[in-house]
Amino acid sequence: MRVEGAATSAHAFNRLRDIARVAVRLVNATNAALAQIEVDPGIGSPVLGKRLGIPGLRTWQVAKFPLLWFYFERGDQLDVVRLLGERQNIAAIWGAEFTAN
Repeated sequence: MRVEGAATSAHAFNRLRDIARVAVRLVNATNAALAQIEVDPGIGSPVLGKRLGIPGLRTWQVAKFPLLWFYFERGDQLDVVRLLGERQNIAAIWGAEFTAN
């Protein structure tokens, strides 16, 4: 029984370590995507913004993660407004955002 408890503890430790590694990769990837947007705001796609009827809305994918940054380029200012998963119902989320205001 004691060996079983040690194995469970080791498994839990390894799982937490793996989760922490993924979290660090996620933070690094989201920051890298934001840095790309900051250097070249026109890099993002306006297609989803046009489909949703939201003028000026652009998206940029986070590398190696199914995530999209949503932002507006406004002159010399960049307004980053959302980070959403690609599998989320993006139209419903944005629709609710605009009908609530």
